[in-house]
Amino acid sequence: MGEVAPFVQADAYWNMISKTWRKKYLDANASAPSYINVPIMAGVSYLYDELWNDITPYAEFGIGADMMFITGEGAGKINGVEYKRFAYKPSTSLSWMLGLGAYFGRHVSAGIYYYGMGTHTIDYTSSTLKNNMLAKTQMDTDRAINAPRQTRSVGSFVLRLGFHF
Repeated sequence: MGEVAPFVQADAYWNMISKTWRKKYLDANASAPSYINVPIMAGVSYLYDELWNDITPYAEFGIGADMMFITGEGAGKINGVEYKRFAYKPSTSLSWMLGLGAYFGRHVSAGIYYYGMGTHTIDYTSSTLKNNMLAKTQMDTDRAINAPRQTRSVGSFVLRLGFHF
């Protein structure tokens, strides 16, 4: 009928902001942030019996933690003096994944997955250069923008191709 097997995995996703926003940062002589997610999962995989000539369907479910990283963001004039830099510190969040796919032979697999990488709270440090003096301020987002605490929910559909040794 099939077999159930446990698994542990770590993945990495790198996302840049949209091309339109990246251009706005570059036009302002600023650095744009990138987002990096590293979900670490433990779960179970169900491998069905072979259906057709070396094609074996499977399903996977995993749960774990997602570590989110955001690269620094800068804005300013540099030669016109005013310069501002943000360094982000997002929280780690509970995450999960669900996938369906098939093995083709014993060494190649392909599947479609959904990763729910949780909701992250983001704190940041702001550095401002004015009159050749660097001032750093530690802030969390609710004090920085005077609004409810900022969070980001992260999820993605992934087409995954695997090579198994």
